[in-house]
Amino acid sequence: MKLTHSLYLLALATTTFVSCGKEESLEPDENAAVKQELIGTYDFLYMAAHTESDVSMNYAGENLRTVTISDYISKDNTGTYEITASEVKSVGIGYTIDTVIKVRSYDGGQIDEMEAGFTFTVADLNSSSTYKLVGTDSLYAESGFASVPSGSGGQTDLPVKPSGAKFFWSGDTLTFYGEYAAESIVVEQGISVTNRQYSRHAIRMLKRR
Repeated sequence: MKLTHSLYLLALATTTFVSCGKEESLEPDENAAVKQELIGTYDFLYMAAHTESDVSMNYAGENLRTVTISDYISKDNTGTYEITASEVKSVGIGYTIDTVIKVRSYDGGQIDEMEAGFTFTVADLNSSSTYKLVGTDSLYAESGFASVPSGSGGQTDLPVKPSGAKFFWSGDTLTFYGEYAAESIVVEQGISVTNRQYSRHAIRMLKRR
């Protein structure tokens, strides 16, 4: 259950442009032409991602660690992105991930490897964040929210952390590329558990003309 939840959050993170980034200053209207080209409505085409989850702990004197890796391209993609002069919104984003995850477990000196199918579907994901352009090929999201499915069957609004992503064009197709990394330490029943997550991802969308 924890493994599934971890991969689920990674997938949601990539869809809302969450990624490692550092804010850089930009003079107002320095790249007005670039911003004008970005403004519009886009159909969500697909998302491609590589994800890694690394969970470790020390239990009864033994170092335990589980590394999980997945690669996928989303399918059954629905929804749109709307980009204004200052905001990026996703509306009704939905997709299915159907892939094979690779798991390597370390238990003291013993190493076990396995593969398992992993499938889940996201529906009606909405998000909104303000942004600034950085140079002519990067976007920095300052703040916002993502409305994600909750365990009760409804929606929960989560804050979007400041982040950055690069973008490039191919005809009318716009692609955002970014990376996401996070580390957390929690204590469960007196045991310290370290969870490291990383993903690199691309979101591709087609501009409506």
